[in-house]
Amino acid sequence: MKILDIFLILATIALLVISYFIVNAELKALVSLCATIFGAMFGARWGGRIHKKNLENK
Repeated sequence: MKILDIFLILATIALLVISYFIVNAELKALVSLCATIFGAMFGARWGGRIHKKNLENK
């Protein structure tokens, strides 16, 4: 589980850096969208883990 989280973080950062250097507007938007999707997937995994821990502590 930790490997996937690290991959999602690194992929998000890499795609945002790549989109910064892209000149073509359409390609830049597509790469930024992919970075946003990877970031959202990481946030959903992290939030799900926290929610699961909160349910166990009740």
